[in-house]
Amino acid sequence: MSEPRVDLMIDIDKKLAQLPPIASECCIFKVRDPLCNQSKEAYEPEVVAIGPYHHGKDKLKPMEDHKLRYLLQFLERNGTGVEKYIVAMQKSKKKARKFYADPIHLNSNDFVEMKLLDSCFIIQLFHGFRNVELRTDDPIFQLELIESSIRY
Repeated sequence: MSEPRVDLMIDIDKKLAQLPPIASECCIFKVRDPLCNQSKEAYEPEVVAIGPYHHGKDKLKPMEDHKLRYLLQFLERNGTGVEKYIVAMQKSKKKARKFYADPIHLNSNDFVEMKLLDSCFIIQLFHGFRNVELRTDDPIFQLELIESSIRY
């Protein structure tokens, strides 16, 4: 039996030393290709992106303005400015990034903005589902196709 090569042992030792620990915080994963390829449309958002995996896709950009409107409504409803929410999102950004199994390709400010807009969007959306009087001027609730796509 031949002796192991020293350079191979050194390479493997380096790789073992650089191996990142398994992040126990990871709980948000992309749908992997074998499953996604069977029914791609089942895993692709049709109207709105929540979170970084589909953020910035062209077909979902029209809803980004609506997220800003929902942020404005949220701030008006709570009688506050945006600063305290930005600070809160900045404080949690490192921890939030660790929840994602795949790398997030957004810079720090874009990630914070995405978290803020997406979270306020969800809160306001739930608020609209609960309070019928808020639905009158909201295109999400006026167009059944949009509402059903978001629910889906």
